Amino acid sequence: MDTLQKKDFPLFLQQITQIPERIFLRGAPLQYDADYIAIVGTRVPSPYGRRMTYEIAKSLVECGVIVVSGLAFGVDFLAHKAAVDLGKPTVAFLASGVDRVTPSSHAAFAKEIVESGGSILSEYENFDSAHKYRFLERNRLISGLCRATIVVEAKAKSGALITARHAFEQDREVYALVGDVDRAQSRGCLDLIERDMAQPITSLDQLLRDLRLRKNLPQDDLSCAILATLEKKLMGMNDLCAVLKMSSAEVASTLMQLEIAGAIVRHQGKWMKMTTQKLL
Repeated sequence: MDTLQKKDFPLFLQQITQIPERIFLRGAPLQYDADYIAIVGTRVPSPYGRRMTYEIAKSLVECGVIVVSGLAFGVDFLAHKAAVDLGKPTVAFLASGVDRVTPSSHAAFAKEIVESGGSILSEYENFDSAHKYRFLERNRLISGLCRATIVVEAKAKSGALITARHAFEQDREVYALVGDVDRAQSRGCLDLIERDMAQPITSLDQLLRDLRLRKNLPQDDLSCAILATLEKKLMGMNDLCAVLKMSSAEVASTLMQLEIAGAIVRHQGKWMKMTTQKLL
């Protein structure tokens, strides 16, 4: 176990009120210039909430973001799991000491987070137990580390809303997933949107645009050749294959990957290269 001193905190975390003097750490140290984004929500998400949590987290990780959450059941776990499944780092803030993982059933998963290059953090001594008030205290650190906080599903009274409020007061971006108006897990998100405390999430593409993100581009030779070919003009499959001297079967899969990554866009059956890899 290591200790991170206040002077070594990433910039966003240094800007919050009630800054801890130190943070206890298992795993990789925090990166000063990493892009941290929090995903929080209910411990009992709906099937829709479970699916969207994983898809949102996966999309962020594929854009190079480090997902931050609290290792609780439900939304927190799924957000961390998306990163671990991709072999990428994720950050978990605990309401207990880092050597007493809460919930205890997530102790083995906490080890997977560390093995994937991630971090388990706490402002409490390493074997301290979690108390109810500490879950609320740690929420300011989850939002404080991050430039944005995403609430996937939350009931009208939820710890995730405390995290969102901290993010709002810390002048960070807040996003809330739009859900069914008659679903209890949607009420907290809808309230945030109605009170102008959060921007609505209506699609993954919209969220990535708002966060000024784009998925990392494939770097293989064929991807680079396609991007170079589409640099200056719109091209259909036949013309593209003729220039590359390849068949449509050889090119189709890579075109789809580049389109999903946002590197190219299709219009009336033809493709063109997007002008930038990262939205400004």
